[in-house]
Amino acid sequence: MREAVAFSVLRADAAGAVRRPSRYLLHLLSRYAGPAVFSEDWESASGAVVERLPRSPFAALDGEGPRSARETALRTWRAGGEPEVAAAFVPWDKVRGILAAWAARSAGEGIFPGPGLRVRLPASHSASALEELARCPYRYFLRYVVRLDPPEEPEEALALSPAELGEIAHDILRRLGRDAAAGKGWGDVSTAARRSVDRFARENPTG
Repeated sequence: MREAVAFSVLRADAAGAVRRPSRYLLHLLSRYAGPAVFSEDWESASGAVVERLPRSPFAALDGEGPRSARETALRTWRAGGEPEVAAAFVPWDKVRGILAAWAARSAGEGIFPGPGLRVRLPASHSASALEELARCPYRYFLRYVVRLDPPEEPEEALALSPAELGEIAHDILRRLGRDAAAGKGWGDVSTAARRSVDRFARENPTG
């Protein structure tokens, strides 16, 4: 019989949002905790040993050892010491570059791609430029920072977007539900769909 079962669960996603453990793990904790325990107390009442690792690999260096040769060298370097490069086999130039990029990004200076690329940022921003930045930062970078305008705008795609398809679907359901609520029963789906598409075409002419 297995004496222990280990689970590895993400603490947070790439955006920093906290992620709860899986439903399977929560179910196990609830079974060990007992039926009279609220979900907030499942972990403490279950008797399970929960170990939370630091979110940052650099924060892990501040915890208890043992550490590998690279971790020891990196911790020494962070403290201002001179590590033994030959013994640790750590690409210190690459580490310095990554840390510098992180520092620039946290300071708001490294939003756009291109390490070592020196460009002058716009002194002011128009409303359309800010909309472009929110829609596609890379396109904003090319157009307003590097000033590489495309020779011509791409042609409008001859297809409906997911939002437009959803609008038509909601209109169809609204028509069917309105007839049913009025006591007329469920109408013909094909007729409702055709009327919804015709209405969308009238309100959204594409030329």
